[in-house]
Amino acid sequence: MKFRRYIAGVAVGVLALALLLPARARAATCNGFIFITYPNGSGPFNIGDDVLTRITIGTGDITGGPLNVLRLANFFFNRACDIDAVGGITPNGKGIDPVTHFPLGCVEDPNFMLPPNAKPVMFDGIVPNSFHCVFGNQPDPNDNGDGSLFTPQGGPLQLPANAIGGACTVDFKQKITSLSGDSTPNRIEQLVGYHNAECDNDLLDSGNFQTAAIDIETPEVPYDCYQTKKSTLLQERTVDVADVFGNGSLTLTKLHRFCAPTNKNDEHPEFKLLPGHLAGYEFGSSSGTFNKPDGVTVATQFGTYTVNVGNPKRLLVPTAKDKNGPPPVNPLPPGTIRHFLCHDVNSVKGPKPKGTSVDDQFFALTVDTSFLGSSTLCAPVNKNGEEPDAVTDPNFLFCIDSKTKDSFPDTNLFFNNQFGPSDQQFAKTPFFESYDELCVPATVQIP
Repeated sequence: MKFRRYIAGVAVGVLALALLLPARARAATCNGFIFITYPNGSGPFNIGDDVLTRITIGTGDITGGPLNVLRLANFFFNRACDIDAVGGITPNGKGIDPVTHFPLGCVEDPNFMLPPNAKPVMFDGIVPNSFHCVFGNQPDPNDNGDGSLFTPQGGPLQLPANAIGGACTVDFKQKITSLSGDSTPNRIEQLVGYHNAECDNDLLDSGNFQTAAIDIETPEVPYDCYQTKKSTLLQERTVDVADVFGNGSLTLTKLHRFCAPTNKNDEHPEFKLLPGHLAGYEFGSSSGTFNKPDGVTVATQFGTYTVNVGNPKRLLVPTAKDKNGPPPVNPLPPGTIRHFLCHDVNSVKGPKPKGTSVDDQFFALTVDTSFLGSSTLCAPVNKNGEEPDAVTDPNFLFCIDSKTKDSFPDTNLFFNNQFGPSDQQFAKTPFFESYDELCVPATVQIP
């Protein structure tokens, strides 16, 4: 495991266990270290899982004091850090310690998918241990929202020299509540550290920090899809596509769907807060070769369907949105969710559930999914060579023609994706006026 230190504000990997600060007396030394491990593995985990987390504090060489111990008053732990463009932990507004050159905390994950003050992982209690250190049952709340400050009971710890395997460990659980909100949505980056721990030689201090990450499985998310109006593109877009059924080129001409992640039947309340939406573009012309197999089996959360697959119909593009405008400054980070190419299906046979509740960032509705005739099967697609592995991805969407008796107002769309902000794609602000499809996760078997 590599440790990190900051030099002139740039994160670099180093193999040393600790930073030895400049000595005032050459005979004295003061070395300590701290790091994070996950005893049950670092994932990938699912949303809702508990992650056992261990902080290990140890020492290296300490000389020049009566007992040669390191006195540690506390350590800080940031549960969810933002990651900068070069892949390092971004220091927060408190900056860098001028003596140790260590960050005094990290910029918190933006968490745009969560309620205010929430985090992708929540502290879930210290696990009792017997490694010569006892901490309180809760982190110190006096951290101004930057993380958690752990303070030992009974005063500062006194750690003996050369405890390379760790003089003290603190175990606790974290509960995963959502994907991350930064440029790495499937990774939750974390930071642990301390600064200015004193050795008993009264001459030197030690400081250290280390980063680690928890990996998260991409959840299988259903989507509410609304029909859009006033959505002809100012500039047509030609894209190359390849999916499990074939490959070709599409010339996109208009937006015809806008799909929001939804909490179906109250199964995953966190889904309605996810940032990844799908904008459904239709095309005026196409070329290429696509197979149209009959008798394809489609397994979904509602049950199993059989369908005959037809021609491509629309392209679903990962999209960031703002409910009230203006469009978001940035599109979704690459890899947040897939592109999908939706194919017409016919001769659909399977379940026709009614009274399905859906709850997304726009509306809470009850929908009837018994209208199968205009449904589509959406395959993960490699658009413009950006995602070659999409062709073999087994995670499809089955978009079921649906209706609702609930009424809602025409709703303007403000969004941004790989084609640019919505106010630059269209002459007028597009809006949606009706509910059209419920897209549920699916796997397929092609004869």
